[in-house]
Amino acid sequence: MKQRNEFICLVIFEMIITSCCSINQLTPPYFITEKSINVGEYENVYSFVGASILIYNNSKKNIEKMTITFNLYDEDENYVGYGTNVICTDFTGSIEPKASKKIIINLDDVLGTNVNEGVQMDFVYIKQITYSDGTVWSDPFGLFAL
Repeated sequence: MKQRNEFICLVIFEMIITSCCSINQLTPPYFITEKSINVGEYENVYSFVGASILIYNNSKKNIEKMTITFNLYDEDENYVGYGTNVICTDFTGSIEPKASKKIIINLDDVLGTNVNEGVQMDFVYIKQITYSDGTVWSDPFGLFAL
């Protein structure tokens, strides 16, 4: 009886996986290869603190716009920032297929001037990508977050 129940569960699980998902839906069209928080001034982008994210376009399409989301916390894993610790920002720019681009995000308004070196980012993901052909890919729940 136990083997039969296990078999039924396996069959149902297999049906769910194969009926609603293809291999393309199980892998994101991008990879985040580096992420860091940098304290100090950076080339007229920010004065006190910023985030740096290196994104690889793993699709066959040119990325035109995307929404990047991540959380900020300190070295004791406490949330930091004014208001919420969830950062959601838009990037408009081109990332060619199979190419990488470093995205620099100004966090001065979020963290202010009292920032130490222990600030970190977590749960980094791209919420939405708009391609140059007008198609849109989205991950509203952060299933591919780092």
